[in-house]
Amino acid sequence: MYANIGDDSTEVILVRERTLLYCRSINIGVNDFIARLLPEYGGDKDAVRQVLFREIDLRPSVAADNLSGDRGVEAGQEVASRVFQQITSTIMLAKGAMKAPKLDARKIVLSGAGAAIPGLRELMMNRVRKTVEIFDPLRNINIDGVDAQTQDTCQ
Repeated sequence: MYANIGDDSTEVILVRERTLLYCRSINIGVNDFIARLLPEYGGDKDAVRQVLFREIDLRPSVAADNLSGDRGVEAGQEVASRVFQQITSTIMLAKGAMKAPKLDARKIVLSGAGAAIPGLRELMMNRVRKTVEIFDPLRNINIDGVDAQTQDTCQ
């Protein structure tokens, strides 16, 4: 299963042996995280987006280590849970549509802006009990020597 988490939606596809089995668009994305974090951090959406990608870590152990219960982490995990529920329900819908009750996702690959949210992959592995990987199109590309704006964009 591939889940491309964009700003406004998440595109989910199920693939077996390079053949598309099922696809669905889910109306939840990075902007849902930002909207949920706005009351916790205030400011404008761009500032909260920076907090989401640079200061919050959604890994399950981070919330457990923070006994005071960081409201930002809890808020982010709340939205992540909704994303996971929607992705899981997509598998159920695919089972019904394909009349394949044993259909399941062995592995989930995250991409898009939401895949860069710190700790999202680890939280998802913990919640859905499946292998979760990040697809990074820049993984094998050397960005040494590019200007600061390009490096920021790649991040």
